[in-house]
Amino acid sequence: MRVSAYSVKPFMGLFILLTCENVHRVSSSSALTCYVCKPPFSGDSTSKNAANDVRNTQYGMFLDQSSIQTCDTFSPTGAAFQKSCKTEEPDKVVVCNTITNGIWVARSCETIFADDAPKCSLKSGVRSCQCDVYLCNQNSSVSHKVLPLLIIFSIIVSLASMLL
Repeated sequence: MRVSAYSVKPFMGLFILLTCENVHRVSSSSALTCYVCKPPFSGDSTSKNAANDVRNTQYGMFLDQSSIQTCDTFSPTGAAFQKSCKTEEPDKVVVCNTITNGIWVARSCETIFADDAPKCSLKSGVRSCQCDVYLCNQNSSVSHKVLPLLIIFSIIVSLASMLL
């Protein structure tokens, strides 16, 4: 079977997309800019306790935690909400994080192992979603799930162009 440039061409777009994503992941291992703000103390006592837990666990990466604003005044254009998040650990990468319990929203950054993918989790009524691109945690909804859909779409287009 002879492989021609026309049979390889449909896969080039997918190859470039995957290569760019892998380059991004490597480059994000040292620093990533994320929106960072603390949850306000609002809602009932359960909500306030959850906000306190987030405040106590999510902002240790920053030496000056007093400069972190609360999310009830969040503005995506506000420089005070944009923080450079860094890690010195060679086996870890930085991800942005959006945390919500339906009453308040918090934004932060954290480190995960380099082999792990960003994920969402739900624990005790608090939803946490990670993402790994520049300022990706603006909305309280999950937007980082677009990339897998884009990859699947690229595969479908590549396969369809081979059949035509």
